[in-house]
Order: sequence, then structure tokens, then C-alpha cells
Amino acid sequence: MKIYFACSSGEIREHLQDYNLVRNIVLKQGHVIVDDWIERAFNQKSQTKALETVKKSIREESIEAIGRSDVVIADVSFSSASVGFQVGLALSKKIPVLCIYSEEFGEKAAPQVIQAIKSPLLLIKSYTNKSLKNVIKDFFDDLPENKLIKFNFIITPKISEYLNWGSEKSDISKSDFLREIIEKIIDSDPEFHK
Repeated sequence: MKIYFACSSGEIREHLQDYNLVRNIVLKQGHVIVDDWIERAFNQKSQTKALETVKKSIREESIEAIGRSDVVIADVSFSSASVGFQVGLALSKKIPVLCIYSEEFGEKAAPQVIQAIKSPLLLIKSYTNKSLKNVIKDFFDDLPENKLIKFNFIITPKISEYLNWGSEKSDISKSDFLREIIEKIIDSDPEFHK
């Protein structure tokens, strides 16, 4: 699976080892990290230069990298507007997000703005260095197997009007509304289940 890892770049100097632990666990579980900026920061000879390079690349590359990811893992041990934005962006693209926060450093709680998000694609978990491996493994084990696939669908004005009406009535997106309708048809089609 392709993973984007987000964390506070303002805390990278002090917590690079902690962030690298997350990175290593993800890699050891067989996943790929999209835009592996932690590795670049960790392997730079000059830490000061590395941090400036990393901060610049995060701003320039994170949006594109999130779009190429299957999952986002965000360390929210420290409040960060950019990490909050990245979490929101991933969720808006229907990308599952694991928000983790340390019980050993930082604010020892997820930021209230993260806690306020109500999405089935968001999981918020605390961790210690000892429990981190299991927290990440459990998240991957519990991911739904159905990944959304994007395709174009040309419709008539009447269908468009119905989708607009249904999505407003149900207070969900047109895509979610259409998926619900098709899933009901699939569940009730005896020929398909043969």
C-alpha cells in the first residue's frame, strides 16, 4: 500500500527519531512511503540544511503526494495547521487516515479540531513507542478491502436532477448516494450472487 506520512515539520529537529520510528514500522510491514521526506531529513549530513529542505519540499509536494496515496498516517502529537489541512485533504479525497498521538511527548491528546471530524475514514489512536507497531498494524488490518475506483459516467439531465435531489435529501455527496443505490441493487440481485 502507498502511504503518506504527515507530522509537524516544526518539531522535526527534536522528534526526528520518533518520526523515523513510524516510518520504519510502515516500511517493515511491507508498505511504500510516498514522498519519503523523513528519510531525506534523516540522511542529510547537515541537520539545519536538511530541515529547511524538508520544510520547503513538504509545502511543495504534500498535496500531490497525498493524491497518490492509498492511506495517510498523521502524527498529531503537536498541533499543526498544515497537518490538519493534510488530514482534511485526504478525507475529502476519500483516503483513509490514521491520526496518531504520543502518550510520551507532545500534547498527549489529538487536537480538538481532529477530534471533531466525524468520518468513517478517520481513526484516532494514542501510542507509546512500545505500542506503535500494533497500532499501525491494527489500522491496516481493519481497512476496508473495497477501494474506490474513479471512472467517468455520462448521464442525462433527468438522472442529474435525481442525483442532486437524493444527495440533498440524504445530506451526502452525489457519488455516495449513487454508490448506495447501486449497492442495494447488487445486494438484491440473485443472479449476481450466483
